[in-house]
Amino acid sequence: MSFLDKVIPPDLLQKEKWIILGLTIFFSLCVIFPFIVQISDSGLNFNLRLDSGIKVNIFAIQTGALYALLAIGFSLIYGVAKQLKLSLGGYFVIGAYCQFFLLETMEIVPEIRTDIDGLMFLGLVLLPILLIIVLLVFTFTLFSFRDYLLILVAPVISGGSIILIDGNLVAGFYVGLAAIIISLTGWYLELPKREIALGSFIYALSMPVLYILGFPSIYFSLMILSVVFTACVAMISDRYLLDTVRHSHISVMIVTFALALILQSIVQVVYFPQNGNNFTRFQSIDWSFPGIVPKTGITVIFGVSIPTIRLISLIFSVIAVVLLYIFIYYTKFGIALRAVSQDEEAAALVGINIRKTTALVSGVGMGLAGFAAVLTSSFSARPLWNPFMGWPVLIWAIAVVTLGGMGSLGGSIIAAFVIGYSEILVSTIDPSYSVAIPFLIVILVMIMKPEGLFGEKKEVE
Repeated sequence: MSFLDKVIPPDLLQKEKWIILGLTIFFSLCVIFPFIVQISDSGLNFNLRLDSGIKVNIFAIQTGALYALLAIGFSLIYGVAKQLKLSLGGYFVIGAYCQFFLLETMEIVPEIRTDIDGLMFLGLVLLPILLIIVLLVFTFTLFSFRDYLLILVAPVISGGSIILIDGNLVAGFYVGLAAIIISLTGWYLELPKREIALGSFIYALSMPVLYILGFPSIYFSLMILSVVFTACVAMISDRYLLDTVRHSHISVMIVTFALALILQSIVQVVYFPQNGNNFTRFQSIDWSFPGIVPKTGITVIFGVSIPTIRLISLIFSVIAVVLLYIFIYYTKFGIALRAVSQDEEAAALVGINIRKTTALVSGVGMGLAGFAAVLTSSFSARPLWNPFMGWPVLIWAIAVVTLGGMGSLGGSIIAAFVIGYSEILVSTIDPSYSVAIPFLIVILVMIMKPEGLFGEKKEVE
């Protein structure tokens, strides 16, 4: 079975052949339009321009890929748990600010120093060491001695090499902590333990090598920690806040809406006691993704200048979608997710832990929101940062999954690129309509096909 067959069933393709034809024409026009039409003060000009066409298409694909990350998580949760979680924007904020918090702690102790006070040393050095030791002791109870040796040397090699090369104690601890977190995540997902150990060891060896070659290994490790932290918060809230109300759709929506407000309020108290002025990272608008490349950084592709941060964001978004595809269709938990989405009672009868599965899908979905936050936060200067920036994200996610069809993974991906292309193309003509036109498309589709492009039509009981 091909990738397309798994994402969108063949019978659905046959049934919706006119929609497929319409989408093919739509995307063809969207791809060709920026190559032959340019916008200037005098209006629309029709002439062939390779540079503007490539730039607009890359911007549109990158925007669509980020919307796809948000929509896939939202749609995955609805498809498996049958829940509309309005806390997506809150986890977006948590993921973004978690990344910035980790960066701030790295800046407080930028190098090996002896002039830091005892409290700072305790908080930024001893506590990470204690956390690593506790996690290593816990990991020892899960793996065989041979596999544990590989996991044990992973944080030592990765974190120690970063400390020696970069001289940043806290950064080294974070890189080492990420190595352990990777192992524990693999164990929770019930992956083969030998593969987990080898993967952790490969990660440890690759981090210093990639760092020397110029890859931002430290920031990649911080991304892992931010996404896992966001996923853990989502799973804990799912277990202790939604477990008793999960069978009431209205109750789930109310609780998750309230949870989003709580999460954003916590961020507001922690990070904005003085409007963020006591954090140096919030005072800088010149660096992005956070701190990897300058916002003005340019990469030349086929003679066309493209902002580097958009290329990096596009690459990581595509990698995330591919890994999610592998997770859903080639892992034990992925099979469990699909089984629960098709028939929860039958899945429970064959031994699938429904509670753990629904908590996991919540962690994956909200973890994707946190990952999207790390990628998109680089495009906003400090004045646009606030604890309530998650609400527009929630609105866009709902628009995408509504357009694609609730619970349809393939429909959400296609709808994300429909909205992404619409937004970018309209913004090249008149930015004031870049938000209105995509939502107008959603409204028109809902009028003609209320279940969405690839949603299943529900009969009223």
